[in-house]
Amino acid sequence: MKVAAIQSEPAWFNLEAGVSKAISIVQEAALNGAQLIGFPEAYIPGYPMRLFSEPWNPVFFKDFLKACLDVKGQEYQRILRAVREAGIWVVLGFVERDGESMYAAQSIIDPTGKVVLHRRKLKATSHERTIWGDGPADSLKTAVPGPEGVIIGCLNCWEHLQPLLRFHHYSQGVQIHIASWPFNFDAESITVNGAPTQFASDFQVTATRFAAMEGPMFVISSTQMIRPENAGLCGIEGTALNPIVSP
Repeated sequence: MKVAAIQSEPAWFNLEAGVSKAISIVQEAALNGAQLIGFPEAYIPGYPMRLFSEPWNPVFFKDFLKACLDVKGQEYQRILRAVREAGIWVVLGFVERDGESMYAAQSIIDPTGKVVLHRRKLKATSHERTIWGDGPADSLKTAVPGPEGVIIGCLNCWEHLQPLLRFHHYSQGVQIHIASWPFNFDAESITVNGAPTQFASDFQVTATRFAAMEGPMFVISSTQMIRPENAGLCGIEGTALNPIVSP
């Protein structure tokens, strides 16, 4: 089975551009023979790292809410149609807008464009809790039969640090796991900028590899990237949270 880990920069905080970029990635992966692809956490509309770098910014988050993906909206339907046309399995990571609430969400979409699993991050991490709600009980369902009957599953970011959730995830028989992450920080950023070590790329890799070994299961690790010129847009320019290298 050919799989693809999407390691890509989002179309920051632009719903239309984000949907178009995600669709282009699905199409490219299919052309290259991928049967299953996994997207990073919050790929649409991009991870709001400014949560950790500045005081509460109501103007930004008013616009951020509008840029999030509504599963009842036409933009979500566009993605489902694109997946059906590509004929592959997709695990989509995005921020879901539900009325005036937001959630870090993942949808597993089969090659017919059907959503076979939709879940929300059970407990947002730290400052994320100021904008993202808690996932409902049915989000404990984290795995489904996928391509060729292989059980595929997914978790978002620091859900990988929750022992009871990991155990419950493994108990569903996961064989291929999609680990969805935001962008993190290289060793030079930690040393020079003093970026938080819990956001280090090494930390992310270690957590992902540990889950693979503990599972045991194969893991697709999907992460966001960020170009230096977008640091200001993301509210991290001149702060410790601006990675020197986007690993």
